Amino acid sequence: MKLFPYHWLLIPAVVVFMFLVQAVSPPRVFSASGRSESFSLRVDGRTREVIMHLPAAYDPRSSYPLLIFLHGAGGSGRQAMEQTNLVRTADQGGFLACFPDGTGADEGKLTWNAWNCCGYANAHKVDDVKFLTALIERLQRMYSVDGNRLFLAGFSNGAMMGYRFAVEGRIPLTGLAAVAGNLVCPKPCPKPGPVAVLIIHGTADKVVLYNGKPTPARVGDEAAEDSVRYAVDFWTRHNGCSGPPEVRKEGRVDYERWAGRSPGQAVALYSLRDAGHAWPGGAKKRYQYCDLPTDDLAASEAIWRFFQGLSKS
Repeated sequence: MKLFPYHWLLIPAVVVFMFLVQAVSPPRVFSASGRSESFSLRVDGRTREVIMHLPAAYDPRSSYPLLIFLHGAGGSGRQAMEQTNLVRTADQGGFLACFPDGTGADEGKLTWNAWNCCGYANAHKVDDVKFLTALIERLQRMYSVDGNRLFLAGFSNGAMMGYRFAVEGRIPLTGLAAVAGNLVCPKPCPKPGPVAVLIIHGTADKVVLYNGKPTPARVGDEAAEDSVRYAVDFWTRHNGCSGPPEVRKEGRVDYERWAGRSPGQAVALYSLRDAGHAWPGGAKKRYQYCDLPTDDLAASEAIWRFFQGLSKS
């Protein structure tokens, strides 16, 4: 078959057609489970690994809530992804989920410097408030982050670090979730800015005790820890909560919620009766310092429901 004698004249038209097709194509959609990518961040001479998970329909032209999750002592960002199932929640909820590493002599000993806890980070006086500040600023440059929906959550030592950042950090948080980690700031504890707080804790936790007192399982040189009620009283006072809490019971879970000075300053507590030191509803695996998790509450989903309610208020 002979070609059109002036077929070369069609080339510019084809190029223009391809450009128009690309211009009107829908934004890139990832797999149903989204995708994760990692990068390194160097602060104060230390290089940290960070894993970022983007929901399936992530579109850089839109803005998204950001949840930064802080692992427990002896864990890592990658381990926390497995333990919490937060990636699945992020895909379903359509938010960005970030999992940074603490510091330590090796990956199995990573910790955060949460005042008097824990391990390497505390012993070497690592400035994790500075690190988290740099991380948030980096994420805001790299991704489409909604600065009015900035959330921090942590487990155990990571929850303690979350408290410290909420008190000392210069970047305001929309919400904080602390699971199995008490508020251990020095007295008097600095006055924090307004932030909504969700606390989840097992009453039979033998690593970070619900009623305080020194912890039997120690990581470094932690001092005696205050109780869960101390943290509740601290945040309800600073958030201007008044009146009796909303109370409900679901099986072995006791739920309390206090209305704050504004809708975005609520304080809530899930007390899990007879539950130990674990991520409720998480992977059925014994991580370092952890018990097997209870199925009485799915912590990842409960945290996102709490945060989502704040962003809509």
